[in-house]
Order: sequence, then structure tokens, then C-alpha cells
Amino acid sequence: MATDAAGRGPSQSGSLTRRGLLRLGLAAGASLPLGRAGFARRAWAQTPRPGGVLKMAWASSPRTLDPALAIQGDEYMIMLNIYDNLTRIDEKLQPQPQLAARWSADEQGRVWTFTLRPGVKFHHGKTLTAQDVVFSIERILDPKTGSPGRTVLGPIEKVEAVDAQTVRFRLTAPYADLPLNLGATFGRILPSDRPDTIATEPSGTGPFRLAEFRPGDRTRMVRFADYWDRGRPYLDELWQVNVPQPATQVASLTGGDVQMMFEVPTSFIPSLQRNPAVGVVEVKSPAFQPVTMLVNQKPFDDNRVRLAMKHAVDRDGLVRAVWQGHGTVGEDHPVPTVNPFYAPTSPKHAYDVARAKQVFADADARWRAERAEPQPPSTGSG
Repeated sequence: MATDAAGRGPSQSGSLTRRGLLRLGLAAGASLPLGRAGFARRAWAQTPRPGGVLKMAWASSPRTLDPALAIQGDEYMIMLNIYDNLTRIDEKLQPQPQLAARWSADEQGRVWTFTLRPGVKFHHGKTLTAQDVVFSIERILDPKTGSPGRTVLGPIEKVEAVDAQTVRFRLTAPYADLPLNLGATFGRILPSDRPDTIATEPSGTGPFRLAEFRPGDRTRMVRFADYWDRGRPYLDELWQVNVPQPATQVASLTGGDVQMMFEVPTSFIPSLQRNPAVGVVEVKSPAFQPVTMLVNQKPFDDNRVRLAMKHAVDRDGLVRAVWQGHGTVGEDHPVPTVNPFYAPTSPKHAYDVARAKQVFADADARWRAERAEPQPPSTGSG
């Protein structure tokens, strides 16, 4: 069972649609993960203009600068701005060109060929080549790296540089989603000539280069003047500021110390929406809250118990009480409505306590019957 965080399209003047939030991300040289964010209205311009500093408040603090080892949202955001991937995942969860200008697959979908964008520079001046892609992917796949992305990229058997601008992936099985996976968090492309400085002096091809990294305080990134997407990023600097407490984040936002909160707790939404200097952006998210049942352990190995649980949970009530209506009811799977592979499920399990009790009672009766000791046969007397 799951509820997935979902958004309402803002209706008040000055609010942002999902497209508007994505434009804000592009102005920063990054695509913001879908969710809920608060921002100072004075920081928003309908027509992007070069210059300025954007400071974003985060409750957590990044632990690493190594893309292969990143597992937190704040780390993903830093990597997203320092590095590029072969592909970029758009707001419809479809792969678009980034460092790869184009790609193709053979008829079986087991051999994929990517052609790199020419003239791309790393922050330290090196020109991007196919060997950098080979280095980056092989490093993720190497068990010695210890990357959680090792099993995420796909069934990659071999990656090879055909020439300076062409990379070929050979797979162990047909796989249609390779371009999509290469655009995700573990597909960042690193320079092959600096393997020993990845965690201390990162150099990518992304829109921003690292200027300061102070875990527990701030991460400051500055505009990369030689970014391949000419004219971007618009910002001069992008900061991630560690502000652990939500109330302090709200005070920092309304006071002008930061211009954006990455996440807005539900309890703070009403007060922020009443503040004319603050905008709250809500868009659909792939996040969900499951109730997990281990089907290999009793009593959840019995589908009747699982069915009873599905009818026993008031999902609409949870959305109203916990998320104050800022969500939608999930349908017993983790695929969100924003995913192109989403499909409604049937039947839907409505909140029905009487039904839950009956199903559980039936299961209990069956268990008792199964556990009952067999009676010895009657021998009679004569």
C-alpha cells in the first residue's frame, strides 16, 4: 500500500506551474527534482537574466563528492550541477541528449552506440572523449569501487571507445532503457585523467564548478564560463546551505538569507502561502509511503491477511490528516502517475473495516483448522 506525494497546480497570481519550476531549474543550470519547494518571489523572473546568487536551504548535509558513492538528495543535486551525463531525463521521464548528441541500438537492443557532443570541456580544461565515458562507467561497474549504482545502469557487459567521439555498450541481454538509466544519478561522466582527485577536487563538464565544500555549513558552486550549452547557466553562483531545522529554514527564507527551501514540510505550507513574499511550488513526485509486509514471513505469507490489511487502512484519511490533502492515494504499487509506465490497477481496495474483519476471520478459521490435531480413530468395545 502506498500514497504518492502529489501536487496541486498553483492557482494564485505569481505561482509556478511544473513548467515554471523546470524553467527555474534551467536558470540555475539544473533540473530540480519534482516535489514541493518554497522560494522568495523576488528571486523569480519570468524572463531569465544573467547574474545573481541563488542560495537553497537543505535540512541534510552532503557526505561525499564522489558520484559513485552518492546516496542522498543533497549529494545528487551537487553532482547534477558539477557533472553531466550522456543523457538527460526530462520532466516526462524520457531521455534527451546531453553529452551524447545522439544514440542508436541494433535490432536486438543488445548493442548501443552513443555519439558524443564535440568540443565539450571539463572544468580543468580537458576535452571530453569517449575514453572518459569508458572510465566513468567501468568505475561504477567495478566491485572494488563499492558503488550502489553497480546494478542500476543495466546489463552492461562491456563499454568501449570506438573512436574519440563514439562509445559502444555491449549488453548481456536486450535492454530498451539503457539511455534512460545513463541519465540517472550514477551515470555522471568524470575525467579519466584525474582518478585520484574525484573526492577532493571534482572536475566535471557541468554548468557549475565547485568553489567551496563545507559539510554541515554550505556548498558553493560558481558558473563555469566554458560550459558547452552557451548562455547557461544564468546564475553566477549556486549555494546549498545546511539548515537542519524546518522552522529555521522558513525564517531564513522569509528573512532573505536564502532564496529557496528544497522541501517544505506540510505543516508550514499554510503560513508560507499567506506570505506575499514567498511562493510555494507543488508538482507531482515519484515519492511514496509504503506499508511493507514481508510475504515470506507469517502471517503475511497468507494473501488473505494482506487483503485484510489493504481494506483496514484509511488511505484517504491519511492523505487528509498527515499530508493535509497534498497527496494522492496509491494503488498498491510504487509506480507514480508521472511515470509513462503508470497504469491504474483493479480492483481498488477501499477502506472497509467490516470487510477487513471478515477476511481476517476467514483466514484465522482456516489456520485453526489446519493446526487442529487429527483425532485418533474410534476402536469401540465388545
